[in-house]
Amino acid sequence: MKQAFYLFHTGRLRRKDSTVWFEPLVDETSHADGYDDTLLASIGDEMTPEWSLKRSDRNIREKRVIPIEEIDAMWVMTELCMNNRFFELLSRHQIPLFLVNYRGNVTGTWWPGQMAGESPVLLNQASSILKAEQKAYTASEIQLASVVNMRQVLRGHRYHGCPFGDSIAMLEAEIEQWDRLPDESARFLAEARCKKEYYTAIGSLLNPPWTFSGRDRQPPGDPVNAVISWLNTLLYGTVATEIARAGLHPGLGYIHSNRVNRQSLALDLADIFKPILADRLALTLFNRRQFSPTDFETSPDKDGVWLNRAARILVTREWENRIKTTLLHPVHKRSMNWRQIIRTDAICLRHFIDDGSDLQFFELPV
Repeated sequence: MKQAFYLFHTGRLRRKDSTVWFEPLVDETSHADGYDDTLLASIGDEMTPEWSLKRSDRNIREKRVIPIEEIDAMWVMTELCMNNRFFELLSRHQIPLFLVNYRGNVTGTWWPGQMAGESPVLLNQASSILKAEQKAYTASEIQLASVVNMRQVLRGHRYHGCPFGDSIAMLEAEIEQWDRLPDESARFLAEARCKKEYYTAIGSLLNPPWTFSGRDRQPPGDPVNAVISWLNTLLYGTVATEIARAGLHPGLGYIHSNRVNRQSLALDLADIFKPILADRLALTLFNRRQFSPTDFETSPDKDGVWLNRAARILVTREWENRIKTTLLHPVHKRSMNWRQIIRTDAICLRHFIDDGSDLQFFELPV
């Protein structure tokens, strides 16, 4: 099975025949432990590839060979050297690369040329955004799916004894009258009310000493928001990748504004999966007591909270494990992992754009 590779250790990425070679550089000034085995945080002990253990010069430890057939996407979380032949190999195998800084912001994205989509498809996508009625309908369906999944997350916890009756009733009332909302502004207000109720509810699920009263970002103001923001970054990249593989452009969206260097459609579709994937995983990690206060750092201006390196690796590893899990798709009635489910939504949107097929985004069964 293909998987995303997340690199946290300084080094070099280069092509060797039809494989990717990673040469980790020993940088004792950056990390007290120098080299470690967490530079590819998506790899579990049971999934370790065959490594080449040849040594080179004194500044490089083991060269590690990553078979190109195993790579779904590459995430660079540190400083790396890469050459043109390496990018040629990624392009041939349709593998995107994301650059992420220590604050969890995507600072750059590299797409293989063939993933840009065919011109007729992109023209149809742009045309659907320019048609006010079609754009409003698509945006409404995305927002509705997001609200439904918020309700489903609360329902799942209610079945385990959490008293969310009032919050669930409020969300259900908004869902029931969704199609009768008069315009875009009314839908945005309804979505905002639902998010406020939902985040207040899930905040009550946290075990002490952690607290959470709602989302804040850029920068996140507390440890829980910091973890959710990091998970959302990983979700955005995953959604953008599957959108591109469905033949659509991740930068042409229906809800988030379309501007230069913004993956607007990825932000749109990610809203459907935030409650299911990012929020639930964050709650799980905190309630398993996998964090301590030392896993978080206050920003230099004292205005935000970030994850330290060890916490970033932990969260990324758990994310990759989570999206590999499978469930029965409620519509297609077959087992899929989360990448496949996200791609199915992107393909559904493409069919709607191309020929007006039914638009039905994923809703979590409970």
